[in-house]
Amino acid sequence: MRDKTKYYMEWAMQVINNSDNQIFGTGIRHPWQEYGFDINSNISIFELEGDHRDKSPIQFGDAKDMLMYWENTPKDGTAEKTNRRVILVQDMHPRVVKLLGVLLDIPPRFFLAHCDGFVDLSIIDGAFAKKNRSTYWKVAVPRWRVTPNTIPPGQYYIEAGNFTRQELHKKPQTTYITLKSLVSYWGKSYEPDSWTAVVLMDPFKTYVRPKFPESSDGPACYELPEIKFTREFVQEVLNTGIRSDGPQSSRRSTFDAAVATYGEELDSLPHTKDPFTGTAYIRNIIRSTWESFVVRRSREVHDLIFDDQMEHATISRG
Repeated sequence: MRDKTKYYMEWAMQVINNSDNQIFGTGIRHPWQEYGFDINSNISIFELEGDHRDKSPIQFGDAKDMLMYWENTPKDGTAEKTNRRVILVQDMHPRVVKLLGVLLDIPPRFFLAHCDGFVDLSIIDGAFAKKNRSTYWKVAVPRWRVTPNTIPPGQYYIEAGNFTRQELHKKPQTTYITLKSLVSYWGKSYEPDSWTAVVLMDPFKTYVRPKFPESSDGPACYELPEIKFTREFVQEVLNTGIRSDGPQSSRRSTFDAAVATYGEELDSLPHTKDPFTGTAYIRNIIRSTWESFVVRRSREVHDLIFDDQMEHATISRG
């Protein structure tokens, strides 16, 4: 396993450093880069069917041990049971990435494409036919963040965990921003009708880092607080009528919401031999976040148009 993970890291670095076919930006932050600080990676695994379904839960102190335990089933069709698992990953530790890549035969470009939001990755088979969404997809998730006055004006990188998502030109009048974090999926099928779905998610906490740290006298990074709207007019309630104090989508961690949902509703998740079906709950969470974002944006546009009409007396008062 050590040789395989070493080769996997070398393969990833070859992709990054290939000057003849440069795909990723020169400043890309990736799991195998030395940042000078610890990289955290949260993992949760849920088994819909499989070898460990009826066993007592085991606590693991190490991500390697956990992945080796869950993914120790043969992938060559000799497994006695059908195994279907969903692995949720927030942020990427290099050891976690290498293990997932080796155990599930995932090319490093999948992880690198999540690091670089500008890369559009397509998956093809040996006949150069494009694979469908059962193998791979990447979706942006909208976020709102406050830019406190304690952040001096200047040029910054906006970062979710260890990933640079966009740049920010902070001006004195900048009070909030919108950004997009990413969710990436890879589905791996194997016999008998088994599969593993891997879902990568950006952390909910977001920071800005000075683009030119040598000319900055401030901290190495600043956290961007979540925005608190004066009115939460986009609401969701359970149709059971049971009281729920869950946060609205604008304040919802995608990873935390997914872990809670899969943990509570795992037995209710309809699934087939297509690994895409294992991502239903995470897709519901993404839909909810986008719906809230679009509704609020549309009302902002309406208010701007209405205010403009009132200011210029063009609205009918009939």
